[in-house]
Amino acid sequence: MPLDEELIALRREIHRRPELAGEERETAGLVAEQLRAAGLEVTTGVGGHGVVAVLDGSADGPTVAYRADMDAVDATRNVLPFPRSGRVHDEGFASRVPGVAHLCGHDLHTAIGVGVARTLARSSDQARGRLVFVFQPAEEPLRDARAMLDTGLVQELAPREFYALHCSPYPTGTIAVSPGYGLPGLDQVRIVVPGARRRRPASRPGSRGSARSGFRRTSPRTERTSTRCWTPTWPRTARNPCRSPRGPSRGPTGSRPSASCCASGRRSGCRTYARGSSGSRRPQVDT
Repeated sequence: MPLDEELIALRREIHRRPELAGEERETAGLVAEQLRAAGLEVTTGVGGHGVVAVLDGSADGPTVAYRADMDAVDATRNVLPFPRSGRVHDEGFASRVPGVAHLCGHDLHTAIGVGVARTLARSSDQARGRLVFVFQPAEEPLRDARAMLDTGLVQELAPREFYALHCSPYPTGTIAVSPGYGLPGLDQVRIVVPGARRRRPASRPGSRGSARSGFRRTSPRTERTSTRCWTPTWPRTARNPCRSPRGPSRGPTGSRPSASCCASGRRSGCRTYARGSSGSRRPQVDT
């Protein structure tokens, strides 16, 4: 069987039998079996179920390491609700372990690491230095990287640098490189903003104010306000200061919308204001 087909089969087997952090016994066994068959020197049980494999080249050179993670995640806590139909896509290798799944791509990372090791082992006579392959358990809880380091094995091998990757929705055959941190995690944030109903000034003679509060979409980590042009989402009864007969009016904070944008007669560049739960008013920017 060609190597690529063997690696696809390995990835699907890992995907079919996912193991939570600290329980990667079978996954580590599959990895160690394939690496030993390829001729690498394999050490298991490193910092839990960690696997470290060494491949020596035919000439002197630096020590370089490649790292992959092996653990799956609790699908009951890390999955958005399934579609109402309840149907789950299954090509024959979906998780057979209730409540556990490879949702972060560690099955791919592990299979790729094994593939890199097996490919380089075939041409070890052309390699210089030493290649170290580290398969880390319990990456999701940020735990067993420290446990592997505490064994002293990685320090003893003393790799000059580590390489790793994370699968992403790029076209097949595409590799992207990002300096610094990349794909460090995903958080879901739910914010409930309580507010009291109150009368607002009428937007025009004869109309009634709205008691609805404005909401906006923001990044879960940052909030931004800007004086540059944007396109706000106007509440139904909010007054557009750009179209006021007296021209742009000052907002509650004393700031004035961009005169150049408002003078054009378009909505871009104008602020709307929303009252927060603390009672203070602040600019509302549609992002």
